[in-house]
Amino acid sequence: MNQHASLDQLVDYIHGELAPADDAFVHAHLSECSECARAYDREVSLTARLREVAQAQERELPDSCVRAIRAAAQAPARPSLWHMPQLLRPLAAIPAALIVAAVLYVGLAHRGAAPAHAIDALSYVHHHTAVTAAAPFSDDTPIPAVLTAETTREDQSTDATP
Repeated sequence: MNQHASLDQLVDYIHGELAPADDAFVHAHLSECSECARAYDREVSLTARLREVAQAQERELPDSCVRAIRAAAQAPARPSLWHMPQLLRPLAAIPAALIVAAVLYVGLAHRGAAPAHAIDALSYVHHHTAVTAAAPFSDDTPIPAVLTAETTREDQSTDATP
């Protein structure tokens, strides 16, 4: 074979991370190529040495810490308020339900509809009429005229007849 296995392929082969086809290629190539076999041996020895150094420098937990962890794991759990006997659970729910009901009652009682404000629509009509009468086609702000509600019978009868 004229193609050599790359260093990445050798490292992945050592750790068993190659696809089956690539694994078969590297395995067959190592049996035929002495140069790649030497590179493989160097990588295997380097990996073994790195593991030895890592294991030598590995730190252990102090015994006091291990004892504290084991004691905490074996200690019985303290019961909380939520872990009360089943007979008492409905009794605890009653005050909570009363509080929720009181909050809802007070909130809904004060919420009610807003009072309706009376709008005098006629005053808007009079204002519009006054503004239009003062300057019907003007872009400037007109000076509103003052209209009165006092009309005589004669004015009403002349307005009613065409």
